[in-house]
Amino acid sequence: MNLHKHIMAVILIFLITTIVGCGNGVEAELEALRQACSAGEDVWSYRMEGSSTDIKGEKTTESTLEIHFLAPDRYYGKGYNNGEWEETFITSDRVYSRDSADEEWKEVEVSPEVLEAQKLNLEVSNPGQEATLKLIESLTDLKKLPDEKLDGVDCFHCRGRADIDRRVGKEKAEMKRALDPSNPEHLKKLQAQELIWEWMRKWKIEYELWISREDCLIRQQRYDMQIPAMKSPTGEEIQAEVKSTVFMHYYDINEPIKIEPPEVIPDTGSEK
Repeated sequence: MNLHKHIMAVILIFLITTIVGCGNGVEAELEALRQACSAGEDVWSYRMEGSSTDIKGEKTTESTLEIHFLAPDRYYGKGYNNGEWEETFITSDRVYSRDSADEEWKEVEVSPEVLEAQKLNLEVSNPGQEATLKLIESLTDLKKLPDEKLDGVDCFHCRGRADIDRRVGKEKAEMKRALDPSNPEHLKKLQAQELIWEWMRKWKIEYELWISREDCLIRQQRYDMQIPAMKSPTGEEIQAEVKSTVFMHYYDINEPIKIEPPEVIPDTGSEK
């Protein structure tokens, strides 16, 4: 299901940041947002429109994504990528899908593990208060930008970057605690991981956020990511350089929306 691969790319930034401090210049603003969060409500419905530009080596990919969510377990998504599209419904324990190659809706068999992973992805992409605070606290060099009004809502506007060094340091400490230094295989694993950490330290990821002052919900976000080419110890390129720009706009938050599964034409089977 390519759409979910695209969702994973869109929300990757949520999974690669760690909790770090912010600059003192915006502490008063952040405290006001924390107060708004403590008095607010959870997100039970929303729509999101997003777009991304990914440059990998000499190849550029333009994608768009539309998401509708209704708690506790109803989801609709449609993604476009290089002229192709895919639609997906998730309702409780059922998944329906169709794409530009086959426009007939079909119920898709997925394992419980895959379904659980898909639902976890949706939770991560939720613009709710917990995710908002976690995201803010994951940024360093946070700078306040002029406030803006989105969909009639006054928004705190800021920019910051992910602290990759902090994340690498945390991973390195956890791995060293878990490995036995007297085991040669463990030492080889640590040495291989050192190459990955050295590469990760060169990543550059910057965020721009628009957060509602009324309820501390993310109304809009943008991130720019630059990942250099990864090379082997002998200089061979393992992965090409990647540059990504992702933009997401949330709307109809906690508004009544309807998400109904599609009608599926029964499979009459075929002769064996």
